Amino acid sequence: ANPIHHHEPIAMTNGNTISKKDRTGRLAKSVAEEQISKLTKKMDLLASALTQASGQLKEQEEGKQISEYLLSISEQVEKASVYLRNSTLEDLIETARNQVRSRPALVLGGALITGYILARAMKNKNTRGYV
Repeated sequence: ANPIHHHEPIAMTNGNTISKKDRTGRLAKSVAEEQISKLTKKMDLLASALTQASGQLKEQEEGKQISEYLLSISEQVEKASVYLRNSTLEDLIETARNQVRSRPALVLGGALITGYILARAMKNKNTRGYV
């Protein structure tokens, strides 16, 4: 038997067998949903902090324009959080697929920039311990 194509049943649920592939898929979905929940909570905290900072800067004459930018960013973060919270994992995957199909260069550029930023952050995190 070819182990790559063999999906032996590993569990029984109400008389139905669940393959390793199905179990792994369910686990991955559960982990992804948990991470999205954690992310939306952090996004809500960020939006709140940006709103508070905006309010404080608005009181200062030289901070009014920055206050408006922070408030705008806060609103966008909040909208993104609500979208993530109200969307199913399948909705998010389909949206990502559509974005890749309709704007491949933009998605690739965004991925490269994100990768660069993450690499720099990891490099800085690793080098701080040696200084």
